[in-house]
Amino acid sequence: QVTGTVVDTATQKPLHAFTVTEGRKNTYNNQINWLFTREGAQSSGTFTIYLSRRPQSPPAISVGADGYVPIKSALITIGETNLVLRSKKARDRQA
Repeated sequence: QVTGTVVDTATQKPLHAFTVTEGRKNTYNNQINWLFTREGAQSSGTFTIYLSRRPQSPPAISVGADGYVPIKSALITIGETNLVLRSKKARDRQA
């Protein structure tokens, strides 16, 4: 289980709605494989994610929110909790 908060980088206020996705380090190429079947909706700036049991590969998490740049955590150590993730607002694209 990993818990934490997600805040706006500029205001330090919690994001109201976002998704959290579990990922696992691929032992062959050291990239993160994102497990979209393990994606869950979260709210009020806080999250709790229950990680799948795969002790051979370290986990990471990805956070996405409308209007914000996606966040990807570093690899998470066993027992690590109370993460604070900061997301920047995405800039509007002009044609």
